[in-house]
Amino acid sequence: MVFENMVGAMAEKFRNETAVDFVCVRDKNRQSGFINNCYFNNTDCDTLFGKHGHLFDEFKFQMGDNSVFAIKAPVAFRNSNNTVETSGLHVPSCGLGFRHHKDDYQNPKRARYLLGNVLLKNFYSVYDYDQ
Repeated sequence: MVFENMVGAMAEKFRNETAVDFVCVRDKNRQSGFINNCYFNNTDCDTLFGKHGHLFDEFKFQMGDNSVFAIKAPVAFRNSNNTVETSGLHVPSCGLGFRHHKDDYQNPKRARYLLGNVLLKNFYSVYDYDQ
């Protein structure tokens, strides 16, 4: 539920922004119907943050007991395209670069999510294979 709470809070900030189309897609293949991905439709990331950047907060992720990683919103999103089914037209979108992990629903106390490139591109990572 961590991911749903986070995107829900983001959606609330854009509730009265009629020029912004924030879309979250639920996974229809699973019984839980969890949110699979979220994006801002019909806009690229530069335009989105140029016009509405003031509405975004930093994303903060706590790992372990004390480590908190803060990621500014512009680096947490990536440009993409969507295809309009009826016309085949490609429209720009600005998608969130991380998503939930199934454990977020199966075991909410673990609160896991997938950060992937968003984290790796913005922080030094050290892998201790011996530990």
